[in-house]
Amino acid sequence: MDQIFFTLSSDTAHPIAGKPFTITATLDQAAKEPLSITFEKHRVHIDDSGGHYLCVIEDGYFANNGFPGPIDFKAGDTKGTTTVNVLADAKNPSCPPPSPPSPPPFPPVIFPDHLLLTGFARNGKGQIVGEEQIALTIKSALIP
Repeated sequence: MDQIFFTLSSDTAHPIAGKPFTITATLDQAAKEPLSITFEKHRVHIDDSGGHYLCVIEDGYFANNGFPGPIDFKAGDTKGTTTVNVLADAKNPSCPPPSPPSPPPFPPVIFPDHLLLTGFARNGKGQIVGEEQIALTIKSALIP
């Protein structure tokens, strides 16, 4: 089975919460068969020592229809896009979780926030044949 190589890019360097932005997947060569790129999402916290924490994103982070949908490729395609929209007033569990955990479970997200999207390329049989990541810093809608 051929490995698929692709890049992920954003139409803006630092997306603004509350404003849709586009993620583009570019294959290194034209698709030989139909492919689909689906996304896993995480928030990332980087502490003062350089430690990284991945936090699962729950409901309340993306606007309706703001979660990156699949990017589908037909044979011969090289590029595809999806739209992402982080809520300006996003709420989600703390990242990293407080120790010990304390309520409220879904406090407001403090921007700038770091979003990591992992794209998985799947062939027509649903097998993963490639993966790539893009990390984005989401800026506050209140601060230009």
